[in-house]
Amino acid sequence: MVLCNSDSLRNQALALRMGPASKLRLLGGGSSNGVDVERFSPGPDTLRTWLGLPLDAPVVGFVGRLTRDKGLPELVEAFDAILAARPHAHLLLVGWFDASEDALGRALRSRINNHPRIHMTGYVADTAPYYRAMDVMVLPTWREGFPNVVLEAAASGIPVVTTLCTGSRDAVVPEVTGLLIPPGYPVAIREAVLQLLRNPELRCRMGEAARAWVLENYVNGRVLGLTVHCYKNLLERNRPVDTRRLPVPADTVLNPI
Repeated sequence: MVLCNSDSLRNQALALRMGPASKLRLLGGGSSNGVDVERFSPGPDTLRTWLGLPLDAPVVGFVGRLTRDKGLPELVEAFDAILAARPHAHLLLVGWFDASEDALGRALRSRINNHPRIHMTGYVADTAPYYRAMDVMVLPTWREGFPNVVLEAAASGIPVVTTLCTGSRDAVVPEVTGLLIPPGYPVAIREAVLQLLRNPELRCRMGEAARAWVLENYVNGRVLGLTVHCYKNLLERNRPVDTRRLPVPADTVLNPI
C-alpha cells in the first residue's frame, strides 16, 4: 500500500501507472500531518512594527523555500505590477534562499534583497505569528504533494491564492477559502491578489470559511488518527497466525506419539 497525501497526487500517480488503484490510498481529505489549530489561529498581529510594515498597509505574504519551483520569479514580477495599482503594498517573504536544484539566480536574489517593499525573514522556526501579519497569502508553486503552508494560513483565517498544480489545488476550496490560478502567470497572480486586496469583506469571508474548513477536515489529531488507524489495520491483517492457540474441533482424533 502507498499512502498519497492528496487526491490530485493519487490521480497523477495513477496516470503515470506507478501502481494499481487498489494500492494507492488517500486517507480522509489528504495531508501528511494536518494542522495544529491552536498554534495556527486568528489573533492580533504582533510583528508588523518589528518587521517595519505599516499597520494599515496591504501585506501580501509567502511562506516557504525561496526557489524557482515555488514560483518566486512570477511572484516578484507580479508584485511590482500590484504596486502599480496599490502603491502602499508590501511583500513579506517568510523563508530563505534554498541552495537546491531549483535555486534562484543571483540577479533575482539581488532584486529581492534590494527591493524597498520586499521583506525577507530568512529561516523562521515558528511561522505562526507571521501569518497574522498578512492580508493574503500567495503560493504560486509549480509542484506540491499537499502544501502545509496553505493549511496553516487557512487555519490562521487568511485567504490563499495558489495554483492548479498537483497538491496545491487540493488545499483550497475555489472561491470559498481562496483562489486557484494557473502556474507560471504573473498576471494571474496580480489579478487574484488585487481582487482580494480590493475587497475586505471577501477576504474576511474567505478567511472565516478557510478556518472552518480546516477545523472540519485537517486538525492534526484527526489526520494523524487516520494514519494510525490505517497502520493498525495493516498490522492486524498481516499478523501471523499462531496455530498452537487455535481451538481443536470436538471430533478431532488426537493420535498419541
